[in-house]
Amino acid sequence: MDSAPNSATETPSQAQGFFGAIAGAFASARQVLGNLVELITLEARRAGLTLMWMVALGTIAAVLLVSAWLGFMAALAMWAVSLGMTWAGAIALVASVNLVTAGVVVFVCVILSRNLLFPATRRQLKARSSSSHVA
Repeated sequence: MDSAPNSATETPSQAQGFFGAIAGAFASARQVLGNLVELITLEARRAGLTLMWMVALGTIAAVLLVSAWLGFMAALAMWAVSLGMTWAGAIALVASVNLVTAGVVVFVCVILSRNLLFPATRRQLKARSSSSHVA
């Protein structure tokens, strides 16, 4: 008889312990998920700031590169003048060299742009669509 009252009093306690363990597991999972979201948020902010710095520094580098190029072209024009060429001729020569170089760069970009059209994939898809019409 002693065992019957003990089992009756232990059953609610065991149920409470089980539900407490489940609640604790859910709280722990919620905490882990919250920490993960906070980590992702902090890293996204850091990545955004890094990207901003990279764009700013890239812009500064581009300005410095252009100014160095202009200085080099001015030095080239001055060297041409020191060889006896007129200023107008030296500037025209430097501008022409820049124009031809820009044309070559654009031409190479046009040739390379053909790779952006996924030519092998398009051929493969075209071949498959042709074979499906035949069958």
